[in-house]
Amino acid sequence: MNKGSGNYVRRLHWAPGSPYKRLFPLGSGILACSALLASVLWYSHNVVHNDGPSAFAPEKKQAQSFFRGPSDQNKSSTLSTLVWGSNRANLLSPLLPPSVPIKKPFTAEWLNDVALRDLALHENHAACVDLRGDVYQWGEGYAPRTLEDERPTLTLSGKGIIKLQLSEHRVFALSKSGRVYVLDAKASNQIFKGARAPWWEFWTSPPLVDFAELAPQVALRWREKFISISAGRDHLLALTSTGRTFCMPANEKANACGQLGTNAPDLPSPANIPKSIADPSYAAATSFSPQPPVVDDHGIRFCTTMYEIPVLKGINIAQVAAGARSSFARTPSGKVLAWGANEHGQLGLPNPLDMITIPTEVVLWPTKAQQSTTRCLDVSAGGDLTGFTIERAPADETTTTEVLMCGDGQWGGLGNNLYSSAQVSPVRVKTLSGLVEYNDTTQRFQPIKPQSISISPTGHVLATLESSSGDRDVLAWGRNQDHELGNGKKTNVPSPMPVNAGNGRVLLQRKKAKEVRDLQGRVYGRRIGVEQISVAGCRSSVIYWRARPLS
Repeated sequence: MNKGSGNYVRRLHWAPGSPYKRLFPLGSGILACSALLASVLWYSHNVVHNDGPSAFAPEKKQAQSFFRGPSDQNKSSTLSTLVWGSNRANLLSPLLPPSVPIKKPFTAEWLNDVALRDLALHENHAACVDLRGDVYQWGEGYAPRTLEDERPTLTLSGKGIIKLQLSEHRVFALSKSGRVYVLDAKASNQIFKGARAPWWEFWTSPPLVDFAELAPQVALRWREKFISISAGRDHLLALTSTGRTFCMPANEKANACGQLGTNAPDLPSPANIPKSIADPSYAAATSFSPQPPVVDDHGIRFCTTMYEIPVLKGINIAQVAAGARSSFARTPSGKVLAWGANEHGQLGLPNPLDMITIPTEVVLWPTKAQQSTTRCLDVSAGGDLTGFTIERAPADETTTTEVLMCGDGQWGGLGNNLYSSAQVSPVRVKTLSGLVEYNDTTQRFQPIKPQSISISPTGHVLATLESSSGDRDVLAWGRNQDHELGNGKKTNVPSPMPVNAGNGRVLLQRKKAKEVRDLQGRVYGRRIGVEQISVAGCRSSVIYWRARPLS
């Protein structure tokens, strides 16, 4: 292939133990070798499918009774959830003593044969949604455990929940119908205090606990509904099916860093929105007047109204993501806006200010090439660390996918082999960037994209890579003081490494489950398509089974 006056050829290169190839421009002297290397698409490597992890005995014998030992994935039809890391608040196993660390991936029996719609872990409490759309909660922050508390507690039923987001004191839940609910994270605060519901509503959905529904400040349009939510430490972001962006303060600190996207009481100006993002039909910003908060700063009714972010009115948004005190919005064309706390550089904006109160465009890959295009595919945020998955299409070259990180990388979460507590410009994660594979069907090279990136609020990262063969590797890096990387050690890791179950890397699976149960042990269905999903929680990690596609 010609590029200017020089010859460029594509070379497949891989490190020992890595199934992925990277693209490099080389001289013409090795042109004859490229065809041979391109044909080497498979190699022998030892893998472990993670419904059959290798044996790992916790240091205390009493812990073994709560976990299933290793099994051959070809012989077992059990859906097994893997957990590792800290169990201080009984989040990974309700009955496992909190003092027992789980150093490597192990199977939690209490979730055997259970497929979920979503699962989220916070510092002291956790929640999940089973395939019936019911919400369950557990953990010391929810309620002190007893010997009978092997399974989580059903708290919200009959709402058809599909997604959860957690903060320190709240559980936010999004339903399939587009309604957003909030529950208290603590069982003692969930005693139902409202008026008795009509008999027909009670019959279809009895109020097990006290909860509130969050409503937009103005009525949504015809057939418009909320399709996504993302919670930070003190605020919530929500996105509608028409691309409108809403926010909600969860307590009095919700806008301390400008994470609500308004410079209240001053009115934001449309001039703050870059011309490359603003729609021609941009609507003039309106004032942002939150409802007067109630006295209880931690109660679920501190604020129950969601407000459209003034300066984003008229701008179509495809994704919202919330860090601890920061906010992000991605447009369908792949441009990113960021606002909120920035003292660690978590916004990706090389700005000396500790906070940015107005949504500002993030330049992810500066380039002067007129024929080169860059667009963001996904934004991942957790704590004070942010990840961007971008697609680059240089002129006359194969399109590649890059992973960039910025923010607080003091534990190695930036993934670039360095430790930095303030990375203001997004840096490239080399292990996950520029990966390509040869597709036999199209007879072309194609990029290998991360299927998901999950960033823990406490500083570690899990990424899932998927090739055309269907193999899906899980890589982990960052903080490891509580064994959250699953490698049996407590040393922080500054570069992505495969999660290893003892005798090979862990591969996530997709399959049809012989039988799927809910969290009460009842059979939900048979021959249901499921897939494994990795989640980075606070000082812990989980790989659970989710229905595919999510419904």
